[in-house]
Amino acid sequence: SDNDIILNVDNDNNGTNQAVKFNDAGLAWDSFHFNVGRAATVMRSAITTFPQIEMISMADDATAAELIFKKERIDSSIQVGEDSDLLGKIEWKGYNDGTPAVKTFAQIASTIADATTGQEAGDLLLQVASYDGVLTPGIHIKGDTDADGEVDVVIGSGVASTTAINGDLHIYGDKITSAGALTIAPPDVS
Repeated sequence: SDNDIILNVDNDNNGTNQAVKFNDAGLAWDSFHFNVGRAATVMRSAITTFPQIEMISMADDATAAELIFKKERIDSSIQVGEDSDLLGKIEWKGYNDGTPAVKTFAQIASTIADATTGQEAGDLLLQVASYDGVLTPGIHIKGDTDADGEVDVVIGSGVASTTAINGDLHIYGDKITSAGALTIAPPDVS
């Protein structure tokens, strides 16, 4: 059955009862909630592979839909950005097999590495939970803060991490450095 469309308006301006809700009473977990006061959206579904977000660009050109995260520092007006400002984050959460408790198993976050006008540089960090549930950097892409056109990438976390490359490795620079003795060995095929 299709019912339970609810629109609450915050008449007394106290931050409560600001919600738009669409529920299907026949499916207890299928709903869409938008909290106006917090600008928060929650979608729930008990149907396999749902909920989904789909953006379709129908323009007959080479452009596409965009998902934009924009940070604005507002006091009485827009304030300047600062180094280390978090610009956006995507998290993947799920339950562990204990209590169960909700844990963050992976996230992607972007920050401002350098907010200086004319020298703007960004930072993108892909992290996964490692062993004890602590988010640990797997790929860290750093826009260089003192050289134009340079981007540094750190792969893995700790000297015991392994980076596997399937296929060929092309090196366009002229130097390989190592913290210790460098050994290139054939793979263990046993």
